[in-house]
Amino acid sequence: MSINHWYLALILFAGCHADNEWSFEKNIELGGVSPLGITLADYGLVVSDPDNNRILKIDLSGNILEIWSGFQRPMHITAKNSTVYVPEFLNDSIKMLGANAIKSLVLETTFDAPAAIDIEDNILAVADFYNHRIVLSMEGQITSIGSKGHEDGKLYYPTDVKLYDDKIYVADAYNNRVQVFDKSGESIKIIGWQDAIDVATGLEIFDDQVFVTDFHSNRVLIYNLQGRLLNVFDDQFTGPTDILMVKDVMYVTNYEGGYITVYRKNQSI
Repeated sequence: MSINHWYLALILFAGCHADNEWSFEKNIELGGVSPLGITLADYGLVVSDPDNNRILKIDLSGNILEIWSGFQRPMHITAKNSTVYVPEFLNDSIKMLGANAIKSLVLETTFDAPAAIDIEDNILAVADFYNHRIVLSMEGQITSIGSKGHEDGKLYYPTDVKLYDDKIYVADAYNNRVQVFDKSGESIKIIGWQDAIDVATGLEIFDDQVFVTDFHSNRVLIYNLQGRLLNVFDDQFTGPTDILMVKDVMYVTNYEGGYITVYRKNQSI
């Protein structure tokens, strides 16, 4: 190998496996729970448990502090202050779990198995799984992004959606990639297509980095906003489905394993 080729390989390896940047902290065991979605409300961690049709509030030891039952397969959830927004996969609806009541979110459209929701300011986005689209609500106006297919701009069973910096990031699950759209619905970037992702299920965007769960390969991949692979974690997961970043702590739900994996980002010296 020439010096130039050796140097390039060293750069690529260091960029993709910078394991010294993160430390595994623990697994939070959740007996009898199949955690799929995770979010942070102002009263603590909240997890969806679709196999048991419920939402759970938990502490960092895995103790269940509160249970809300009666949901129809709740999926990727999000929270704004004291309200948790819950897409119901089997009920084709979005519920709002508040401090004192559960209400329905009314949008002028029809879902077919909503899988995820995200909210930023006056914009709301829903991953509409069987309709192969993202429903976008901006100031009361409903638009649709994507349609069934495999080309750029098409979606194939989207499972998660995140709003970040005026863009819409989609876990394009069975296209095995993340796709980025602008608000007009134009596809502007494809992330992860070259990294053998086997069902991209969950997303988190934090500190200008894109975190992706790779369900069948039991990995978490981290990219920069340009789509460059920065890091891969592949030693602690069993069917990972979602990610939550809280400051420098990463929480990953393991749907098939029944636990949450916790990593902590190491402080720079």
